[in-house]
Amino acid sequence: MRLARHRWLWVVISACILFSIVLAQDESRKERPAFPSTADEADLRALAQEFYAACARKDFDGFLRLWSAKSPELASRRAATQKLFADHEKIEVKGLAPLKIVVESDKAKFRFEVELNAIEAKTGKPAARFGKMIRALHGVKEEGAWKVWREAPAVEDLANALATAKTNAEQSALLTAEKELVTESLVRELTRTGGRLRSQGNYPEALARFHLAQNIAEQIGDREGIADTLNEVGVIHSNQGDYAQALENFQRSLSISEALGDKTGVSLALSNIGGIHANRGDYAQALEHYQKSLALSEALGDKRGISIDLNNIGLIHLSQGNHAQALENYQRSLAISEALGDKTRVYRALGGIGNIHTSQGNHAQALEHYQKSLAISEALG
Repeated sequence: MRLARHRWLWVVISACILFSIVLAQDESRKERPAFPSTADEADLRALAQEFYAACARKDFDGFLRLWSAKSPELASRRAATQKLFADHEKIEVKGLAPLKIVVESDKAKFRFEVELNAIEAKTGKPAARFGKMIRALHGVKEEGAWKVWREAPAVEDLANALATAKTNAEQSALLTAEKELVTESLVRELTRTGGRLRSQGNYPEALARFHLAQNIAEQIGDREGIADTLNEVGVIHSNQGDYAQALENFQRSLSISEALGDKTGVSLALSNIGGIHANRGDYAQALEHYQKSLALSEALGDKRGISIDLNNIGLIHLSQGNHAQALENYQRSLAISEALGDKTRVYRALGGIGNIHTSQGNHAQALEHYQKSLAISEALG
C-alpha cells in the first residue's frame, strides 16, 4: 500500500545557496505594522540580512558563524547548506519584509516574508518558482550578541502550537490570531507531521493532526489538501483493520482527485483501494486497482510509484499462485528501486522474490534472497 503523496519539500530551501539579495524597500512596508526601534530588534534584522548575505557571498564559514554552537539544527543545516551550494547556481531573494518581531529576554523570533527564485547548477535552468514564503528566524542572545537558533517556515511554529493546544477554543484563537499563516502550507505541514506520527505508530496523535488539517483545508477551500488527509486517515483505519472506514476515506479522496484532474492523487487512492481489496482477499479487485494505478504512474513518469505498484501486483500474482508473473513484477520493481537507491523497496522486492522461490521449492535461491533482504532491513534499522 502506498502511504502518502510525493510532496515538494520546499522546507530545505531556507538553507539558501548562492543568493542575489534584493532586500525589499517596497511600498508594501507602509501597510505593515510598525516596529518599535529597539537595539535588539535592529540587531535581529541585521542578523536576518547577514543570514542571506553570507549565502550570496557563498561564505560557508561566515554562514555557520551566525548560528549558535548549541543549536540542535546546526549539524543538519551544515550538511544541507553544503548540498544546496552544490545543487544551485543562484537563488535570488526578491524581497525580505518584516512581519513580526518578538523579543523575550535572551530569546527572540523574527518573522518575515521573502520571495525566492532559483537557478539549478546542473541544468542552468530556473528551478520551480517558490513564490512568496513566510519564514521565522529564531534567535538566542549569547555573550551580548544574537545568534541563529533555528530558521524554518513560520507554519511549523503554528502547527506545533496547534498540536499542543489543549482545547478547540485555544486552536480557534491561534488560527484567528495568525490568519496570514492559515494557508495550504499549514495544511501540508500538519499533514506532514501527522504522517510522521503515523509511521511511528502514534495513531491517536496522527489522527488529531489529520483531522485538524482537513478542517482547515475545508475552511480555505484546499481540495487537494482534503484529498491528502482523507488518504492518510484511510491508511490509519486500514492499519487498524477497519477496512470499511478505510475504503470510505480512500474513495472520497479518489473522487476529489478525479474532479481536480490530479493524476498523482488518483494513482495514490487507487493503489490504497487496491490494498484494501487485497487485505480482504478480493484479488481480482485488488489487481484491477493496482493496474490502473500503475498505468497512471507510468504516464506520470513516477518511478517510485511504478516500483510500488509493481511490487503490489507481484504480491497479488504470488497469492494467486502465478509465480512467473509474480517474479516478473518483483524483478521489475527491484531494478527500478535499485536505480533509485530506494533500499526499502529493494528489500521488499527481494523478500517477494524469496517467497516465490520458497513456493517453488528452490530453497537455496530463497535463502539467498532472504539474506540479502535481511541485510538491507538491518542496515535501515
